[in-house]
Amino acid sequence: MSPPGLPLRLWLHGLADTSWRDMHGNSSRGCFEYQRCLHDCLTLFGQGKSNKPILLSMILKPGLHCYKFEYTLPKDIPTSFEVLRPCMARVRYMMKAHIDSTDKAINQTRERSFFVLRPLDLKSNSNVVQGPVSLLVQKPLGCFCCRRGTISCSVNLDKNGYVPGETLHIDVEINNNSKIEIETSNVTFEQHIKLSAQGNVKNITACIFSISGALIKPGDSGMYHDVIHIPPLPPSGLDGCKLIDIDYVIHVCIEPSGMYDSIDVDVPVIIGTEPLAGSFREATQGKFSVETCYASFDYTSGDIEEHSDDNGFENEYKCVYKYHKTVNVTKLPCIER
Repeated sequence: MSPPGLPLRLWLHGLADTSWRDMHGNSSRGCFEYQRCLHDCLTLFGQGKSNKPILLSMILKPGLHCYKFEYTLPKDIPTSFEVLRPCMARVRYMMKAHIDSTDKAINQTRERSFFVLRPLDLKSNSNVVQGPVSLLVQKPLGCFCCRRGTISCSVNLDKNGYVPGETLHIDVEINNNSKIEIETSNVTFEQHIKLSAQGNVKNITACIFSISGALIKPGDSGMYHDVIHIPPLPPSGLDGCKLIDIDYVIHVCIEPSGMYDSIDVDVPVIIGTEPLAGSFREATQGKFSVETCYASFDYTSGDIEEHSDDNGFENEYKCVYKYHKTVNVTKLPCIER
């Protein structure tokens, strides 16, 4: 039982932080910075420490007590996010219930993490193109006095804005109009994370999807056509966070043989939380429907784990994001007797 007058408080915390070490010869320098995203307190019971008389209603009797509360989160706080290697970048939120007592036997604290997802509606984003997106890059090989021909690469997407659960249709054509063989080429869907701390910047890249192509001889061409499933990912930008910025790109890398530099082509892609009109039109025709849930994505294994209050991720902190999953709704025919 809590002593009369000493309150039961609920603290709400949100913190973004980044940290890494830069090597300079034989020495290293650590970079660290944090941003407070949320800090508030609710008194669920009691009146706190004061000289006011203690009312009978402020005496907590023995037994089980339940205190319901409501709290409106600020609209400008960033989405939950976490990456621990090779650098650390986190946006975490936590609730802490605390009985404020001078008696250590009574003093109790309980904590629980919660996730925040800041909406990013693709329909209202001016950078989203609802229609085909194309990019053509041509690069000559060799110096001005010794040209060896040109390699061209065209990348075509059905659009540039997606939500987790959608499929991205991609077509890539590589034309080798040079005298040099193309040893290899690959197409990757990448997450680019920009970290800031104490005026320093660190860039890291996570590969979400990758396909590779074979050798392309002079005069030949190579084609990629594939469908990329968008897993549960944080929305682009991570708005509201000053220390972490997230971008997504379709990256094409072409490696000519010999001493020639690689040819890199990047097509930006925007990941949101609310889809464009008609995004799931094909999926919802016939025997399928689209349902919204929350899920986490394992960058190493590629596994998608749907979140529920039952698993809770208590043993391992995992960020969950809005995920639009396609569900088979075909039902067996009902036979009347």
